[in-house]
Amino acid sequence: MKIGIVWKDDYPWDVRIEKMANALRDHGHNVHILARNRRRESVMESFDGFTVHRMCPLSNSRLNNIVSLPIGFNPMWYHFIRRVSKLQSLDALIVRDLPLMPAGILAGRRLGIPVIFDMAENYPALWREVASDQRYNLFNFVLKNPTLGARLESLCVKLADRVLVVVEESRDRLLAMGVPEGKVAIVSNTPSVEQISKFAGGVEQVTDQWRDRRVLIYQGYVNRARGLQAIVRALPGLVGEYRDLLLVVVGTGNDIENLKCLARELSVEAHTSFMGWVDHNVIPAMVLSSTAGLIPHSDTEHKRTTVPNKLFDYMACAKPVIVSSVPPLKRIVEAERCGVVFQAGDEASFARAVRHLLDNAELARDMGRRGEEAVRARYNWQYDAQVLAEVVGTVVRG
Repeated sequence: MKIGIVWKDDYPWDVRIEKMANALRDHGHNVHILARNRRRESVMESFDGFTVHRMCPLSNSRLNNIVSLPIGFNPMWYHFIRRVSKLQSLDALIVRDLPLMPAGILAGRRLGIPVIFDMAENYPALWREVASDQRYNLFNFVLKNPTLGARLESLCVKLADRVLVVVEESRDRLLAMGVPEGKVAIVSNTPSVEQISKFAGGVEQVTDQWRDRRVLIYQGYVNRARGLQAIVRALPGLVGEYRDLLLVVVGTGNDIENLKCLARELSVEAHTSFMGWVDHNVIPAMVLSSTAGLIPHSDTEHKRTTVPNKLFDYMACAKPVIVSSVPPLKRIVEAERCGVVFQAGDEASFARAVRHLLDNAELARDMGRRGEEAVRARYNWQYDAQVLAEVVGTVVRG
């Protein structure tokens, strides 16, 4: 079968898109990725067993970015999706996330092919988070309006042939909205067994700053909703007890400078390292060199209905995790006994969690081991890829 995957940004690269394309290819499907083209690259390119189709770019870079915005009923996206789907005789479309679902559904209906909604994010909740995290912004008000997003999502889950979500809490939200249970499948953000083997057998690489330090690592986007403010505020008390403690933040975002200022104010600069953007291929070695992985997310509606890749990546590296009490994180970590849960946003609770790990080295090792075993047994891409293949097969066969 010929399957199209619609992605709202340039490709390469996106880890979930890549894993989906590889999984469907390995199940015998002919896979086509339909992507934006802000970098103005070739409109068609062959990758490892699948094909990338990019929007035809305009010569003016600014205009090219505007006309290719991944929003609702953008006619450029509709015509692009319809044209590629027709030329390639696609049997089904998988549309990644809400912004391009209207264009994908319209193109699919016109061509008579099924459309699968890959709901990797709860966009209405995400846009509410954006609105609370930034000053008034006309662009965000128009294009990331949470009220309009909720109405659009409600329409799209009804019109989609199937909906993929990443965690049980997201599925339960849709069921509460009246979506039939048989229409929703969980395809989570898990690593592949090959990645797990690479993690487990990787050579640890440390910087001079990390040598002989106990490292708490956070990897991912950095904004207020990621909860890192409470982590930095907890450092003064912790470094008084653990002089070798180091907080490493890998990633970029609009809260980085605020966190750096806070670290200076609290005189803990020597115990923090803000690495900025790092190539994703380097991150496993950094995690392997750490003491524990952090996910301190704030308890927001968005965070209650998603699960980040890094939870399973930390677990695959056999590292204990310290996570906030956001329901998906708390549920998984407590069920697998692979880490410690602290009250979201509570710096004292976080400090107690850190002490519990650092003062119980054998317990921390056991937590890391149990996390790795859980990933090998259940939280791996081979499991989720099989679910994806079954959904695609069922939808195409009707």
